[in-house]
Amino acid sequence: MAMLETHSNITQILYKTAAVQASVKRLDGCQHDRPWLGLLCSQVYAGRYFMDSTDRLIDRFVEVLNSRGLEPLPGEEVPLALRIGESAPADWVDWKICPVPSNSWIAALEEKVPHPFPKLYRSLITRYRFAEFEVGPIMFFANTGQDVFHELRNRMFIDPHLSPVLLKHGLLHFGQPFAGNYDSVCFDTRRASNGDAPIVCIDHEDILIRNGRITIVEEIAPSCRNFVERAIDGELTT
Repeated sequence: MAMLETHSNITQILYKTAAVQASVKRLDGCQHDRPWLGLLCSQVYAGRYFMDSTDRLIDRFVEVLNSRGLEPLPGEEVPLALRIGESAPADWVDWKICPVPSNSWIAALEEKVPHPFPKLYRSLITRYRFAEFEVGPIMFFANTGQDVFHELRNRMFIDPHLSPVLLKHGLLHFGQPFAGNYDSVCFDTRRASNGDAPIVCIDHEDILIRNGRITIVEEIAPSCRNFVERAIDGELTT
């Protein structure tokens, strides 16, 4: 019992101390007779006890997509940093989603949209760079920081007749059903809850032809979390 209480107290201290990782690094290098303390220290120093559960889920999502393999794309759509192996500029190239410390353009993007992105999606676009990719019924817009054709920060605002209507109705346009389909896959922030929102497909013709009418063709997922978890479980394929 005393050992369990000690374990609990140490865990709380490690969570709450601002300088914990520097201290833990020193502890982890010492010899001691409590194996569980060594394991705890190594995990804290590695950042596992500080990573938000949202980030952990997105990390798993990316890991699964990369392990399954993403569809090759034309070289001009994939920055060199994302490519796997060497290829000529005109070739179709293999690539992967890559982690980065930050994406500086996301702050400016968030200032331009009237509602926040779901937490999971924000974790993806702030911590990873990627070309366009398909999962299940969605082609996700690219997040490369470059001017590729399907770049998120451009595609959200590119149509002067469609984009303002979507934003006005709280629909954050982050993809489309597939490359040749002009319908809009959006987060429906009108029904946002607990930092998440349903994913819907919006009929672009009703907006463009029928005076801005919003028609939901399909609710793809009740939340971003639901979609991500289904993709991880193999219910949605790339």
